[in-house]
Amino acid sequence: MFTLILLEDLVDPTKGFTRNGSEAIIEARVHIGRAELTKAMELDFFSPSNVSDIILIVEGKKLHVSRQILANQSSFFDTLFYGQFKESKYSEIELKDVKLEEFIKLLRLAYGSDDKFIGLDLDALLPVIDRFDMKDDCVRKLKRSYKIDKLMREYPTLPDDLKNELVQKKKKLEDREANDPEYQRSRATKRRLEEVMGYPMMDSDD
Repeated sequence: MFTLILLEDLVDPTKGFTRNGSEAIIEARVHIGRAELTKAMELDFFSPSNVSDIILIVEGKKLHVSRQILANQSSFFDTLFYGQFKESKYSEIELKDVKLEEFIKLLRLAYGSDDKFIGLDLDALLPVIDRFDMKDDCVRKLKRSYKIDKLMREYPTLPDDLKNELVQKKKKLEDREANDPEYQRSRATKRRLEEVMGYPMMDSDD
């Protein structure tokens, strides 16, 4: 039998869970299955922010970005911002031969925004990811934000090396589900919570 206890009841001595003058130590294990940004939280690169420290100019538009965020995820930007090139001392750098719309999508991936809010077109974006050497980081974000089967189904033209990565990840997840008691307990707890709360807390294809 699974029972939910309100916090105010748990710390109320009259309820029998704690004694007068005693401390209640609550230990909780939280599993975050998915975290999503809302549309209101989308990033605006056209205005300065508290983390932006350089301007990238794309198709005549000034984009306010963070050197550190981009350099951490791209050897291209790491070299551009911190290498021995003269551009490393510039406060504004123009990037040529890249479309503004595609570059903003790339920035949002780099900053961690959920791709469902940026109209992601992988076929168009992969060349930009490759050009700015952000494949490893972007692929990790894509794999986290998509169900693997859904990603491969919606984007059949993914490069073979990426497909192989996804297949291997899927196999590891399946092995974990089959052999990890903690994972099974987590799923069982969610199912019991669904029964108590009266609404689904797991994806239908989980």
